[in-house]
Amino acid sequence: MSKSKRRKNSIAPWDDTQVVGFRLPRELAREVKTEASRSGVKLNRLFVKIWGQYKNGRTKSG
Repeated sequence: MSKSKRRKNSIAPWDDTQVVGFRLPRELAREVKTEASRSGVKLNRLFVKIWGQYKNGRTKSG
């Protein structure tokens, strides 16, 4: 698949992305993947959503 074709089908709405690698406990990883699948979103979209909620919660609680 060409690079331009991948960009058009990219799930990220931005071009400036970076791979972030981390490990999760097996059961938590399973839960996260299940939720992403149930919601019909990819893992990185789910993470962006969760991170936004986390940041909003931190600013509200001080």
